[in-house]
Amino acid sequence: MQKIIAEKIIKNSHLIPGKVSRQILQKIIYDEEITKSMLPDGITVSQINQIKKLYQKELSNFPDKNISPKYFPFYCILKNNIPNFSWVIENNGSNKPTVKISAPRVNNLRISLLSLLLGKISNDNSTPLNYSCIDKLPASAIKTLAIFLETVDAIYPPEQEMSEIVDWILRGLQGETLTIFIPVCPDYSAVPTGDPACPMRHTFDSLGFGNGQIAQRLINALPHLEEMLTALNLKVNIIAGAGDFEAFSESNLKRLNLTEDEFLQRVISSKNAFKNATTVNLSISMITDLCGGKNNWLHYMDTASKQFLKGDVGSTRVTSKILLDIAEKRRSLYSRWYGERTTLEDYIPIVLAQGMEYCALGLMIADHYSNCLVFGGDNDCMRYFYSLKEPIPTLYLKRYYC
Repeated sequence: MQKIIAEKIIKNSHLIPGKVSRQILQKIIYDEEITKSMLPDGITVSQINQIKKLYQKELSNFPDKNISPKYFPFYCILKNNIPNFSWVIENNGSNKPTVKISAPRVNNLRISLLSLLLGKISNDNSTPLNYSCIDKLPASAIKTLAIFLETVDAIYPPEQEMSEIVDWILRGLQGETLTIFIPVCPDYSAVPTGDPACPMRHTFDSLGFGNGQIAQRLINALPHLEEMLTALNLKVNIIAGAGDFEAFSESNLKRLNLTEDEFLQRVISSKNAFKNATTVNLSISMITDLCGGKNNWLHYMDTASKQFLKGDVGSTRVTSKILLDIAEKRRSLYSRWYGERTTLEDYIPIVLAQGMEYCALGLMIADHYSNCLVFGGDNDCMRYFYSLKEPIPTLYLKRYYC
């Protein structure tokens, strides 16, 4: 954010500049006298003394007075008063840790700790999206997006990927027609885990005829998605695609003891169940129908595989590290499906084989739809593969299965 804009926001919202905040907090930490002349207009010594009392009370919870990071007691105070205030401390092998703070912003400006401690935010002026790219959007759009992400329990993507989402929204705000593509997984069997963080686990022992765990998560989110699109006044075509191509895997058919036709008939039933379970205006088809048939889908698969075999990852940004990260995240699932492997590297061929399906879907999307965003409920670690031909923004719900 440009300095002149930031200064204007600070002045108009009666915030405390960062430099002043640090000076006063230092005085509190070292228990030094704070006089009226040190304070900005509108801030009293009494207010600062109240923060000082809270600091000293919080300090009593730390037996080791050599606190690192030094503002840690202030973070604890804020956490007690601002529910969406949080922080991550990264040591990075150095003596001086790096602190990444997540806190409400004012017009997307990161505000000082003292401003937060003094309650200089309200529901009217705060925004919780901590991205530098977000200020390209109008303030009302930022709040609408923030409410949606929180309501559906979405994954907050990295800065670069959020920038792609912001640019997608901007094109819609400028009058362009947008597309949202929703991949819908088949109804694989799942069982409760008893773990609130991941309440369901896929067993892959059978294939049902209705809405599986992933499909149901998407169905629950759709009304909120529609509400956000309406609030932003965006023209959007929502297209859902049922994952019938998974019927072409011999290992899938063997594990489920199904023929290809039996698998496809169950996916057709699940497709209809998805359509009947929502009142949101969308179209849903078999993914191979959207491609123009099975042969076209297999052509997309072959194209993606040959490109990756040549070492050309296109716009996916896939690296060896990303492949290993995916293998680590999906190791348990892959072990249940394909059997346990000896090393993490042994799972890479499985990652790539599955990745080619995402690449093929991305190629189909790039060929058939413009201004498209993928809205997914499966594992977000596979999102990179959509962008083989061109960058395709993705927005994912948090996973509730493992």
